[in-house]
Amino acid sequence: MKIKNSFTLILNYVSDYFDIPKEDIIGKSRKKDIIRARFIVIFLARDILKLSYLEIGKRLGDRDHSSILSAYKKVTDVKHKERYSFQIEQIKENIKYFPNIILRDRKKNKVTEKSIKFQNNKNQVSDLKVKKEHLVSRFFEYSDKKAKKFNRILELWKVGKTLELISKDYKITRQRVQQLIEKAILYEIYLIQKEKGIQIDPKEYYKNEKRLRKEITENKKNSRRKIFKIPKLKRWSLNYDSCINCHSIINKHRSSGYCIKCYFKSDIFKDIGKSWRIRNAEKLYKDQREYQKKYKIRPEVIERNKRQNDERNFGGNREKAILRDNSMCQVCGLSREENQKLFNRDLYVVHLDKKSNELNDLLTLCKKCSNKRTIELMKKNKIK
Repeated sequence: MKIKNSFTLILNYVSDYFDIPKEDIIGKSRKKDIIRARFIVIFLARDILKLSYLEIGKRLGDRDHSSILSAYKKVTDVKHKERYSFQIEQIKENIKYFPNIILRDRKKNKVTEKSIKFQNNKNQVSDLKVKKEHLVSRFFEYSDKKAKKFNRILELWKVGKTLELISKDYKITRQRVQQLIEKAILYEIYLIQKEKGIQIDPKEYYKNEKRLRKEITENKKNSRRKIFKIPKLKRWSLNYDSCINCHSIINKHRSSGYCIKCYFKSDIFKDIGKSWRIRNAEKLYKDQREYQKKYKIRPEVIERNKRQNDERNFGGNREKAILRDNSMCQVCGLSREENQKLFNRDLYVVHLDKKSNELNDLLTLCKKCSNKRTIELMKKNKIK
């Protein structure tokens, strides 16, 4: 069977799994479900068949290799991994049951055919075990010298040495040390399988070794003697041991030897404020004048001033006197609204007796009549 046929087999299975036609997966549709199916086909073609990005692109509607590469990276990326991982694993497990899946070895560039057959006999090895044996069988090629090197590195790792320390000893990178440890574990599994004839899961074995290593390192840490260092006493500030005013260290240093609480009450702070006000006197005066103009126009301020004036000069009876006189001038009979229109002022309330603020001693007048009255009073005072 050719690789092309195995690619079509994966394509058929993915289309059946997602219930999407093959033409849509190969086509140029950008729907969410179709893109997901297309990405999974690319990943499986790369992961199982070991096809190049160019080959996958040709079989998926003559796509460019760069778009295939970006799709493969998206599936393998940590951000998008959770979105695809469950479906990929499910499809991979089911694909194992298909006969004659072609696997390609990248290094030798050769195609090797594996037909996996399931039998009812319990003693016969399953397809998963065949795969593990195939993985472990590579170590036949290793010499005794290499095997000893693997064992030494593995022993150091098991004792609790870090990858960095091992890399310094052997003058290799940490990544290379990690690779050698993995190879050494697989070689160890191979030897155990050869001697005892037991099938071992490499992942579970590696997890167990990691757990044992963790326990050893934790025991080492606990056994070490804990040395408590005496903390150094820090100075309150660079030039002062405590606040000049309150002599405390609790509050932070603000400036010139004063803490936060004492600084704003100090003469230094007051002098700074004075000097600033002198420098910006003209600007402050302008700002105050502008604020006063805006402040006086406010309706709540106008009402408050009226109320205060009434209480201070009329004992709170001014409005009562206007209502008593029917909101009209008692001399000419001009109404309150007409007075407001003519003179842009409210009606005047005049004292008949200056000392008392009672209603009987108050009189309502318009502006014109009140001016006449004041002129007459001034003339009388001059004659006297």
